[in-house]
Amino acid sequence: MRVRGAPEVKRGCPGRWLSLHPTGFICKDEAVTVAATAPALRQILPPVDRTRDVPFEYVRVTSRKAYRFRRIPSPAARAALLAGERNARDLAARPLEGTYFLALTEPLAQAAPWAETLEGNFVHQEVLAPLERSKLSGAPLGKQVTLPLAFTYDRATPVYQRDTEGTLTPAHAARRYARVTLRDLPPPGAPYVETRDGYWLAREDIRLVSRAERPQEVPEGALWIDVDLSEQTLTLYQGDTPVYATLVSTGVEGRATPTGLFQLKYKHLSTTMRGTDEAGPYEVQEVPWAMFYDAPYAIHGAYWHDNFGQKQSHGCTNLAPRDARWLFANTSPETPEGWHLAIDKGTWIRFRS
Repeated sequence: MRVRGAPEVKRGCPGRWLSLHPTGFICKDEAVTVAATAPALRQILPPVDRTRDVPFEYVRVTSRKAYRFRRIPSPAARAALLAGERNARDLAARPLEGTYFLALTEPLAQAAPWAETLEGNFVHQEVLAPLERSKLSGAPLGKQVTLPLAFTYDRATPVYQRDTEGTLTPAHAARRYARVTLRDLPPPGAPYVETRDGYWLAREDIRLVSRAERPQEVPEGALWIDVDLSEQTLTLYQGDTPVYATLVSTGVEGRATPTGLFQLKYKHLSTTMRGTDEAGPYEVQEVPWAMFYDAPYAIHGAYWHDNFGQKQSHGCTNLAPRDARWLFANTSPETPEGWHLAIDKGTWIRFRS
C-alpha cells in the first residue's frame, strides 16, 4: 500500500497511524514495514480482476476420502495413505471429509495431475470437478424495465394467453431467470399475473418485485437495499427510486436470515467461510464480493449453487456472482483499487418478511 504524508499520532494504535493512498489509515506496529521502494513480497492472493464475475478459479471436491497436501507426495506415498497404510500427519496431509469448494491458482484443465489452492495446498485432480456458474443477471430499472417486475426461477415456466372466450391456454415456456414487467401489481391471492405484453403467468411460478417504502431512518436520496425474504428478491434504491432488482437465496428453515435495518460495515473482495452443519464440516474458499452488515451475516456472491429465488443458505444472502459484483461496485464502503478489505459505515440494507 502507498503511504501519503507523515505518520499521525492517534488513539487506538500502539505505534503511529499512517495515512494511506487513496484513503484510510493503517496502524504502524511490528507487523507493518515502511520502505522508500516497494519490497519484493510474496503475493498472498493474486490481484483481483474486478471485471470478472468471479475473481478466482473454483472447483468442487467430489470425494469425502480426499486429502490436501502441503507438498506433492509421491504416487506410492499417496497410494499408501489412501489404503490406510500411511499416516496423514507424516505426509503433511489433511482430510477433506465434508463439503469443500476450493479456489485454485490456475484453471483445473491446466492443473493436471495436481491442483494448487490459493492457500498453498495441493489436491489431486481426480477428486475435483469444475463448477458451472449461474447465468442469472439482475435487471437495471428505468424506462424500459419498471416495477412491478416478475422473475421466473424454475427450469421452464409456462406462459399463458387468453383465448376468445377468456380461457387461459399455454402459449410458450419462459426460460429460467426471465424477467418480465407486469401490467399492474396483482392483488393478494390472485392466481395469475398479467405481463405488460398481455401474457399471463401463474403467481406460484414467479418471484414478485414491487415498490417498497423507504425506512424513516434512511435519509432522503440515500442509497439503500431492500431484501424481501418472502419473495427472495433484492432491490437497490436511490432514495425512493428503484434502480436494480434481482433474485437472492437467503437462510433456510432453522438458519433464517434476520429481519431488520442495518448498514454495510465492511466489504471483502473475497473471504473463506467454514463451519459445520447437519451434513458435517464445510469450507467455501474465497467467497467473492462479500458485504458484511451484522457479522456473521453478509450479502455475497455464491459460485457453488444456482438456486436463486429459493432459500438455500446458512443465513447469509446469496447473490449470483454477476449481481454480487455489480452490487459490490455500487455500494459503500468503497474498496479502492488494490485493496482487499474496507471498513466503514456504508449503504443501508433492510430485510423484511
